[in-house]
Formats: sequence, structure tokens, C-alpha cells
Amino acid sequence: MLAKEVIGKEVVTRDGGLVGRVLDLELTEDWRVSRLILSLRREAARSAGARFPLRPKSAVEISAVAGVGDLVTLICGWADLPSVLEKI
Repeated sequence: MLAKEVIGKEVVTRDGGLVGRVLDLELTEDWRVSRLILSLRREAARSAGARFPLRPKSAVEISAVAGVGDLVTLICGWADLPSVLEKI
């Protein structure tokens, strides 16, 4: 799969909660994807403890991704979302 096929995809929790969209991919020195950089929806940003940022962003480790298809699905449910989101 190409990076351009992942960037822009919607990100959801395993129980269907809409988190946001993929903005970018973070790579390691050996060119492996380590994290997805996300543009969060306001509800997801609130869930993670953000206070109405203008453009809320976050990152998720690639280990928190359950799969990539039409959507990027995270391994967690909505209630556990704050545990996988990282501040950037």
C-alpha cells in the first residue's frame, strides 16, 4: 500500500467512533511506519482531554492500528481512545 492511499483516510475505533483523518505517516530511520499523524474531530480531541484547539492533532503508534481498508481501524474502543492518542 502506498502512503498516498493511507493519507486522508478516516480513522475509527473498533466500535465505530469517528476519530478523524490521517494527515501524515511518521517513519523510522529504516523506512518503517512508526506512527500515524491524525487530524482529530472535536469529539475525539475532547475525549483525549484537549480544550478546543483550533486544529487538534495527535499521533497513534502503528501497533494501535487494527487494520487499513476503506477506513483505518484502531484496536481500541471509544472509551479507551485517550490511552492510544499521543500529543504531538
